[in-house]
Amino acid sequence: MKKITKMISVLSIGILAWGCTENEYDKVVLPYTNVVGEYVVDMHLSQPFVVDDHVTIVISNTAAAEDSLWLEDANFYESKVRVKMEGNKFFTTEGDDLLHGEVVNIEGEVFPEKDSIHVEWRYLQMSGDPGDDYVVEANGVIYNGITN
Repeated sequence: MKKITKMISVLSIGILAWGCTENEYDKVVLPYTNVVGEYVVDMHLSQPFVVDDHVTIVISNTAAAEDSLWLEDANFYESKVRVKMEGNKFFTTEGDDLLHGEVVNIEGEVFPEKDSIHVEWRYLQMSGDPGDDYVVEANGVIYNGITN
């Protein structure tokens, strides 16, 4: 009986030791990893009138493709637009704002080394006069929950 208890103890220790070994896996970094997140930004509507606000915007990945992102502003203009990503830049030309059905051009860039972002929206009013378009610009930093 002592032999069986001793064998079970040795076997258990061996299984535990094997189970606790560190496995080596290749870290997978997806193309959008440096871009997605929640950002605290200063929004500035410069056309056709002037409005400023301090809000958050969210950039998230889509399930459609690795080069597509969602750009969502739930507070200022209440918009959600799918944009194409190339490196740390993202853009869309005549994109569809899902929440309002408006046509919008967007250009933006994330600066991972500074945890900052710059985005420009141009909501096209289709009047033929670019002066009628709504132009919004945002500059800010990634939300960290402590200092912003």
